[in-house]
Amino acid sequence: MDILGVPLWLLFLTVIMASLVWYSWHMSKDLNVFEKLGISGPAPFPIVGSLGFRYWVDGMFKSQIKLYRQYQDRKFYGVFEANTPVLHIKDCDMIQDVLVTHFEHFSDRPNRFKGDPLMDKCTHFLKGEKWKNTRGIISSALNSKFLQYSTFVIQRSSDSLMNFLKPKIDWRRNVELSSLAFFYSADVHSGIVFSGNYKTYSNLNGKHVANLERLSKQSRRWRLSSVFFPFLSTILRICRISVVPKSALKHFNNQVDNTLQKYETGAKDPRSNQCLLGAMTTSLLESRRFMDNNGNNNSDSMKNERSEIIKLSTLEIKAQAFTFMHSGLEKVSSILSLVLFQLANNTSICEQVQREIDQHIGTVKPNEKNVQNLVYLDQCINETIRMFPPYLTIDRICTEEITIQGIRIPKNMTIRIPVYALHHDPSIWKNPEEYRPERFNPIRSAARHQSAFLPFGMGPRSCLGMRMALLELKIVIVSMLRVLTLIPCAKTDYPVWIQKWKVAPETGNLWVKVRPRFWLGVCEYPSSTVLS
Repeated sequence: MDILGVPLWLLFLTVIMASLVWYSWHMSKDLNVFEKLGISGPAPFPIVGSLGFRYWVDGMFKSQIKLYRQYQDRKFYGVFEANTPVLHIKDCDMIQDVLVTHFEHFSDRPNRFKGDPLMDKCTHFLKGEKWKNTRGIISSALNSKFLQYSTFVIQRSSDSLMNFLKPKIDWRRNVELSSLAFFYSADVHSGIVFSGNYKTYSNLNGKHVANLERLSKQSRRWRLSSVFFPFLSTILRICRISVVPKSALKHFNNQVDNTLQKYETGAKDPRSNQCLLGAMTTSLLESRRFMDNNGNNNSDSMKNERSEIIKLSTLEIKAQAFTFMHSGLEKVSSILSLVLFQLANNTSICEQVQREIDQHIGTVKPNEKNVQNLVYLDQCINETIRMFPPYLTIDRICTEEITIQGIRIPKNMTIRIPVYALHHDPSIWKNPEEYRPERFNPIRSAARHQSAFLPFGMGPRSCLGMRMALLELKIVIVSMLRVLTLIPCAKTDYPVWIQKWKVAPETGNLWVKVRPRFWLGVCEYPSSTVLS
């Protein structure tokens, strides 16, 4: 078949060749940006930049450390993520300048999910005034009533976890901590976001848990694909396609819709007012009422402008709930499993944590107040998230050109803080691969630069869920360690070697053995209270 006398196969081949030529030019046209700015960095290659080959060979963590130490004597260095120039900042003073001092120039984050109808509206990727006002609504929602409700959900999930573990606590049974922590985190976040008791442990293979498991896997694959194929976001926007798996998205939307419906009949189901969705909706309504009551002296144009600022659509409310569910689920489960695994393989540290729990908590139910007395447990958690930070990097976009410590940073430049490498810098942390909670005692913490430890970010755009995440961790760890002890088993593989692409054990499993503490003579709890 011919078109205008030209064979179809030849036209098809010509289109493919022209597309490849354009793609190669587009991905290689700005690879001299850092050379013009006088910034050192590894030489980039067309299409893959200076990180592509390193990622595939060494993985994200090892390649980050190699680059960080290659430029040990520099405060910053430039690399290319495909065709995107990314300025890596490793000097603690410059980090503080970016995240705090000159925050107004670095208030936005790059969006790898641009074009996705749901992800585009997540607080994580919102920009400018829209981010500022949406975050304000969420911050107002995270009030004392929400904290009380969240504590109730966390305590309930911790009790369910202990009942689930009860038949496994003997000398012969092992447990896998990654799965255990995921089920706990799924139970907690489902209750906090949607209200209700999901009873995750009695339905581990159910539809709800399966859909939650699909969320993080899909988003990680998309992030990697979008680096090398930036035009995918345009396709998503035109076709209104979400990177979230269809079945998981449908399930999530149904849960949100059911919860919001319960909120409308809050008198019959008061807890629907206290969950995250209910608290956000209440905060939104209060903001609107405040505008109505205090806008009498404002012009109509100003009223309309402010009304648009505090207006959130149902999709935007769903996006904020998705952010809390997705990020919290993955981060909390990962941190919890690694904290417990470190304690299982460091007996003296685990015993010190248990003594602190006996002294400050005893048989009282752990809550948001009494867990704040567990100073050494806090140090153990901090040391774990130093070694395995929940965020590998902190990324920002320079919104206006600025000069910091003699370096000119142009508008739209992506700024990256290599958190994982910073947390393993031997000039800051002696023997960084060793697990030493005492690094975070008050004296050593005060002597260290505050920008050297960034597990949840820093400044106005730090993680909103940090306080909630730490509460989830402390309550369940107290519930477990005051009545049982974790010890290595035949399947234990220690130390932890993480995967190339995510903070997870290389083997995929964290196996330990659990046994009651009273068998060891460590505590004197009567048998009737152990795991009851």
